[in-house]
Amino acid sequence: MKRRVLFIGEAITLSHAVRPAVLAQALDPEQYEVMLACDPRYNALLPELPFPFIPLRSAISSERLLEALAGPHPLFEAPTLEAYIEEDLRLLREFSPDVVVGDMRQSLAVSSKLAGVPYVNMINAQWSPYATVELELPDNPMTNFVGEPLAQMFFKFTSPIGFTMHTLPLNLVRMKYGLPALGWDLKQVYSHGDYVLYPDIPGLIPTSSLPPTHIFLGPILWSPQVPLPEWWSRLPEDRPVVYVNLGSSGQPQLLELALEALAPLPVSVIAATAGRGRIESAPANAFLADYLPGIEAAGRARLVICNGGSMATQQALASGAPVLGLVSNLDQLASARAVSRAGAGEVLREREVSAGGLRRVVWRMLARRSYREAAGEIAERCRQFDAQAKFREVIDRIAATN
Repeated sequence: MKRRVLFIGEAITLSHAVRPAVLAQALDPEQYEVMLACDPRYNALLPELPFPFIPLRSAISSERLLEALAGPHPLFEAPTLEAYIEEDLRLLREFSPDVVVGDMRQSLAVSSKLAGVPYVNMINAQWSPYATVELELPDNPMTNFVGEPLAQMFFKFTSPIGFTMHTLPLNLVRMKYGLPALGWDLKQVYSHGDYVLYPDIPGLIPTSSLPPTHIFLGPILWSPQVPLPEWWSRLPEDRPVVYVNLGSSGQPQLLELALEALAPLPVSVIAATAGRGRIESAPANAFLADYLPGIEAAGRARLVICNGGSMATQQALASGAPVLGLVSNLDQLASARAVSRAGAGEVLREREVSAGGLRRVVWRMLARRSYREAAGEIAERCRQFDAQAKFREVIDRIAATN
């Protein structure tokens, strides 16, 4: 008899929709029956799926995500979580899975327990309670008045209070359903699960004393299946390519600023606008498309400029391309900072980005071999991992013990 695995993605950014879809296709259909439930907002970028898809309506937009990560308000309020729990329980009753896999679906910390189904939580390693690096303050007006060192010190001492506000809704909802609170550590709450999977390269985010139920999969590499633009074969061969993709959670105004900064440089710029509409004043050295196959684009680039998030960063590093992260929230900053510590990239907070400053950083990164050498070393490490194969091992192990 086939085992059943339910995947639920909370599609507040593209990665949370893509990762469950990629991993669901890793399971042998002769052994497993799978179902994917997710908001369909990104379905146009996904291939036709070989299993049932259940459309959900996410209560969170990418814009709301940016607001929540930049301020004290929790990402999911208690009424939202309760509505999600009802939806989860309906799916769990109808499909009767042996395992449920969630990507940013915090309500599963309640619904999986109520249904008695093992819960596999997928989350990036910067949110692990076993990570040994601290989260940093992203853009904040305070920095303009007291400077970054004092602002970071203030953040270090006050962030536990602010993070408590983010943990409160889930803890209250768990107690309402007769489950114990998860504590007030944001990382502990975000990474709660019977199993926790990190879709990351081990070592970029250092961890300590990981329990056996916390497992690094390695990077989940994916590109949208979109046709190559007509200009793809016409890119000049005598100048380096810079790939710009600020993704679904990057700030839109940064794309035009990046194109302005790169216009005077002897580079060819290939840029994905993420469907945000036509840019009227694109420079002569810029080649634009709504979406690009990111792995192929990163493979052609000497430098990738992105929002610092895990998906675009991993595409770049797996191709041996250094990364310049233009970050605007905690998650992006933590991911991009890890690449910077490894010598394969640089980080600019949104408030730090100007055309002149961005141009200088890009020129330095193109001129110094050390960035590309460090990225090449990480690319070698990426090739040692097969996220889909590791995921199959984990699910096989869970299925064998339940």
